Amino acid sequence: MAADENPTPQEPKQKSQEGWPIGGQLGVSERFFPDFILREAIAALAIFGILLTITVLFPAPLEPEADPTSHSYLPMPDWYFYWLYQLLKYFPSWLRWGAIVVPLILVIILGALPWLDRSRKRRPLQRPVWFAISIVVVLGLIGLTFQAWFDHKAEVAAAGGQPGEVTNASGQQLYAQYCASCHGDKFQGGVGPALDKAGTFMTAEGIAAKIQDPSTLMPPNETPKMPKLPLSSDQAQAVAQYILQSTSK
Repeated sequence: MAADENPTPQEPKQKSQEGWPIGGQLGVSERFFPDFILREAIAALAIFGILLTITVLFPAPLEPEADPTSHSYLPMPDWYFYWLYQLLKYFPSWLRWGAIVVPLILVIILGALPWLDRSRKRRPLQRPVWFAISIVVVLGLIGLTFQAWFDHKAEVAAAGGQPGEVTNASGQQLYAQYCASCHGDKFQGGVGPALDKAGTFMTAEGIAAKIQDPSTLMPPNETPKMPKLPLSSDQAQAVAQYILQSTSK
């Protein structure tokens, strides 16, 4: 008698508690090409399309142009590093390496997990120890991520502005942020000219005008060139009043 052209797949001799075969053949496997490759390609293209749509509809926000004269910028890493950024805050300065060792230990445990957990059981509740550890780690990462974000928002609110924006501070604070590095903390001068006598021959309006548009009052051959500061008219006026009051005595 001729052999059966479509033999019935052999049933596994043993099965686990969940019904998974431990030995033998459960069924005829699919072809890697094109069946498996086609299904994976469709899934990959679908995910790519979703990411592309999100990128177009919700583009990544760009912060203001970098200003080397500003000291009010509050940097933050990308969101997937928030937890590590927050973890740094819990280590003293002499123990900052701990923020590197802790993630390294987690990576080592993750890599060694197949040898640490030898159970054949697949249901999470049947592996309570490692399931509980995984839940604690995931919740810890999520908690650190949100804590970093909330702390950053609190720091921005305390500074009186948004990340990258000029803080809504007093004239003295704004002078310290934007002017003292060139004109000196006591108006004694440095890279820029001294302002200790500015109150005797300049008005607040003149100082504010120069702050807002240095080119209008700056001689062509003046070096170094004074940069245009990212200050509003009210902030420039506050700085001018502070300079005038401090140097007219």
